[in-house]
Amino acid sequence: MSGMKTGAFVLGIMLGGPAAATTLPQVFASCTGRFSAELEHAWLMRSVDAEVLELRRAHFEDMLASVTKNEMRSSLLDQRIKAKSAHAHILSMAQFERDPDIARWARHRAKVEIGYCESLLLES
Repeated sequence: MSGMKTGAFVLGIMLGGPAAATTLPQVFASCTGRFSAELEHAWLMRSVDAEVLELRRAHFEDMLASVTKNEMRSSLLDQRIKAKSAHAHILSMAQFERDPDIARWARHRAKVEIGYCESLLLES
């Protein structure tokens, strides 16, 4: 990975990661974006997990809607899109990266990020 790509990737992770989300609406927006990325990845890989992921994303969409004020919609949509993009990049690296260390790191990072979101749900 080139220096510029690495820098963009790290910035994307920082923008979409749990540490970047400081308010409940931001957390829900980030998790909604992550589950959107997980769902699209599951569709592409023809995973049997797609139905469960779709339900979890729907739960986060509902939670996000319940805590979002009108003046926050634009910034939360932006956060959701950035989190989705960053998580999709990690999933792509986990699946297709030729360097086994990077692929292993990406698999772990994706599990940590989505695990954080799953921990917020009452159901499993």
